Amino acid sequence: MHNPTAAKTIPVFNRQIGSWRISIGREAFTGEDICKIYDNCADSWSKRLSFLGAPGAYQSAWQAVFDLLPSMSGHRHLRVLDCGIGDGAFSAALARTHPGSLDLHGVDLSRGMLDQARSNLLRTGIHPTLWPADCQELPFEGASFDLVISAHMIEHLADPQKALCEMHRVLKPGGTTVAAITRRSALGRMIQLGWRTQSYRFEDVSQLLLGAGFQSTIAVPPTGHRLQNQLSLFCVGRKPLAIAASPATCHQETF
Repeated sequence: MHNPTAAKTIPVFNRQIGSWRISIGREAFTGEDICKIYDNCADSWSKRLSFLGAPGAYQSAWQAVFDLLPSMSGHRHLRVLDCGIGDGAFSAALARTHPGSLDLHGVDLSRGMLDQARSNLLRTGIHPTLWPADCQELPFEGASFDLVISAHMIEHLADPQKALCEMHRVLKPGGTTVAAITRRSALGRMIQLGWRTQSYRFEDVSQLLLGAGFQSTIAVPPTGHRLQNQLSLFCVGRKPLAIAASPATCHQETF
């Protein structure tokens, strides 16, 4: 039986000791909570990311992605969706790394973050189309984008599978998703406790991506940025060219 309370709980500790299973969870922030938190810190968010070395790590990660998937860097024009775009740092790093042009769309619950993203991306020469929307209910038709990306959004969700299914839905067959996610580490645990987020190993993320319908997953090698290597895990999922059957956990369109 579905338990609506459990669905809104972020797992913090889970341990089996003999016949005992000890689990500790924390109530996840609501969408309204997330909006308030990020609206309040939107003006200073870019400075926080710079202090953590995120812009350089994001750019290094994108270069590694293109090295792993040279066919993607060969696309002269990409239609991109950034889910939980924040201040636009992940998209800006993509724009600085990809040799072609981008038709960039972004969604976020926080209007303050959308304002920051617009300002920051315009300075890089990108004119984004931005939407105040929930990544668990994307306002786009299926098979709309070549590339769907996300930086530190998935771990805010008690049920990340729903957002990943939506990201899969709006991808074109053969499209790619790239996500930066909080790594399970000592630093990741600090972030998790402070922000009520989840932290992951690549194996966990891979299972989530496969469960959402992605055909294959790749762990991007460490970026060379020590702090970000402890904090961030970069993962790639590929959507198959043809959908043989829809995953039981997702609603899929037929292409």
